[in-house]
Amino acid sequence: MVPVQGREYWMSQSTAGGARPATIMLEAGYLADNTSAGILKPGCAYSLKYYVSATDVTSSARKADATLAVRMIDTDGRVMMGSFAQYTTEQRPLSRFTTSVPFGVAVESREFTFTAKAGVYRFIATIEVPAAGTGSPPAAARGIGITSPDFALR
Repeated sequence: MVPVQGREYWMSQSTAGGARPATIMLEAGYLADNTSAGILKPGCAYSLKYYVSATDVTSSARKADATLAVRMIDTDGRVMMGSFAQYTTEQRPLSRFTTSVPFGVAVESREFTFTAKAGVYRFIATIEVPAAGTGSPPAAARGIGITSPDFALR
């Protein structure tokens, strides 16, 4: 865990070896039921948000950008409306669908709301780590990280 502005992030700060990028998938399950094991309570409305941060590398003349895709899967296995988001360490806007994350800053996600129903919700963060490549010097990947999601009762 890497602290940025008072929050703990799971941060990818590595570069894939060789010429092919690597994929890292982080997944957490959140149970919705009326027992003490339930993080969420069925029938209650929640908002969800998280934070994303990025780090630059200083050790390489060639820098490569990482990407992060986030989604929440409902109890039926479908991506929840409003939960999908993409982020990049590239320091220029790519499209209105991908957010460029400034280095060393906590970027708050777009909040979305839902009403829980019984079952398991899955929060999935997929990081695409760039490859070092075959050039000289090898590329070094910029870091990208995410906090655990925050659920707030509405």
